[in-house]
Amino acid sequence: MSANDTQHSGEGALNQILDEHEGLLALLDALDEYLRRDAPQSQLQTAFAKLTDAIGAHFQSEETLMAENDYAYLPAHRQEHAAILQDLQQVLVSSQNAASRTHFNVIKRKLMIHLQGKDRSLLQDMGGAEAAID
Repeated sequence: MSANDTQHSGEGALNQILDEHEGLLALLDALDEYLRRDAPQSQLQTAFAKLTDAIGAHFQSEETLMAENDYAYLPAHRQEHAAILQDLQQVLVSSQNAASRTHFNVIKRKLMIHLQGKDRSLLQDMGGAEAAID
């Protein structure tokens, strides 16, 4: 593998992370819309679970990228991922009977803080463009 190949594959991984961020934001928007329309509880539960699964998959992608690049802040980033996933699981369980705007706001706040903080730093540290998540 040449230096160009390595750089290209690194850029591809960073672009994948950015694409995943876009996907997570789209899932947040969809869930927000379901809540506005007072969608049936089963639809809300499915949307909450889908978002939680997507966040878990995204975190795994990030951790793989960080490990492959010997990212110095991987342990702290991984701890934050674990804490967010634990919080999201608690929100998901507590919302089983009534998914609400409050549950949505908890998820959104935690995810946005992470994306705008740790993930933005990750992308900058790895030489990628700053994530456009505001």
